Amino acid sequence: MDPVNNPAPTIAPNATPTQAAPVTPSPSAVAPFDLDALLDAELPLPPVGAKGHSLDAKSVVGALPEDAKKLVANLRDDYRTKTTKLAEEKRHIEANQAAWLASQEANLRAQMDIPEDIDIFSSDGLAKYVQAKVAQAMLEAQQPLKQQLATDARKQELESFKQAHPDIDQHKVRIVALLAAKQASTPEQAYWIAKGEASAALAEENARLKAEQAEAARGTLNKFGVGASPHPSSAGKVELPKDVYERYLYFQNQK
Repeated sequence: MDPVNNPAPTIAPNATPTQAAPVTPSPSAVAPFDLDALLDAELPLPPVGAKGHSLDAKSVVGALPEDAKKLVANLRDDYRTKTTKLAEEKRHIEANQAAWLASQEANLRAQMDIPEDIDIFSSDGLAKYVQAKVAQAMLEAQQPLKQQLATDARKQELESFKQAHPDIDQHKVRIVALLAAKQASTPEQAYWIAKGEASAALAEENARLKAEQAEAARGTLNKFGVGASPHPSSAGKVELPKDVYERYLYFQNQK
């Protein structure tokens, strides 16, 4: 190399070597979506007791990109499917438990019967007496489970009724009053009573308003007449509409 015509390049003392641009992987090289990775991802937790209720779900979901909206929709459908399946399995298990308890209760009650002429001093009589006492103790021990199953079944019935009648919240105050006054024996019965009362009150109010409107219209017609010429008492005043209904509306607006 000619040091005069082709001098060697000069390198600054603190210069850093040029880094190569990052290589973007092709779409085929990107790993598929992993639901478990999403579930395990760390998210900022809301304050204790808040549970995210202060968020507006519609606005939050509306701000998401289309792919994220599809993901949320899929997760929601999957959640509904699983919760529905779990609820059905729970009802099936509870039904089986209730049937088993009923069968056990029948058997235990049959074993509890002690003949009046039993001789407890004999081996056979003493065995029957002990068997009856054991059956009685087992029956008493099953009562809490039986009551819990009945309570759970009743809660499920009420929840199903509420889902079938979403307007029940509109009558909850009246429902509580009916139950407290013992005018209804069940929440379902109280709902139908409250709903019937509300419907009757609405119909009565509509009839009252129609009657008042009809009476006001008759009074206006009697005062100003129904022809094209205004009533003599209105001479010199503002010209009234010729149409009867428009004339009624005019005077209603003057009140």
